[in-house]
Amino acid sequence: MRGEKAIIGHIEGVKIIDQVIHFAYACGVKEITSYALSTDNLKRSKEEVKDLMDLIKVFTCLMFDVHFY
Repeated sequence: MRGEKAIIGHIEGVKIIDQVIHFAYACGVKEITSYALSTDNLKRSKEEVKDLMDLIKVFTCLMFDVHFY
């Protein structure tokens, strides 16, 4: 992934989180916690922080069928 835009790696991470959530649900897990953002992430470039926030927003909307307009 070196040389590619950082968001590509973040998207791959979201795919893994999605798989874990679905697997946990299939196993009967009722609650799950994921630490997806740290204060170190906020030290990244403004563009990357914006991309991360947008990715979290989209993922959350998809997971909870929420619509932001």
